[in-house]
Amino acid sequence: MFPLLRIDVPATSDLPEFTVEYGPAAIYGITYVSEAVAKATAEGLRVKPINVYSPDLVTRQEFEEAVSGYEQKIAQLRRLPSPIMPPIDRPDDEDDDLDEAKF
Repeated sequence: MFPLLRIDVPATSDLPEFTVEYGPAAIYGITYVSEAVAKATAEGLRVKPINVYSPDLVTRQEFEEAVSGYEQKIAQLRRLPSPIMPPIDRPDDEDDDLDEAKF
């Protein structure tokens, strides 16, 4: 287990107190201040400890329509002819024994 630095952030009028922990590689400098200064700074920052990501949700019908559209596109792509690869030109001085090699 590696050491962590625990930081207890005091409560403000908007937010409850919370705790964060940092690994030693994340810390590059610490400024020690009194609790009064820390509270005044926290009060002025108004930083929320957690940002919640909530993606837009789709209805079942929207989901099924999207899936149907993708299935149609895949069917169209499968009907396309296979690509034809041109032959590889080899220089005349290359050893032809490679063609006859048995592996």
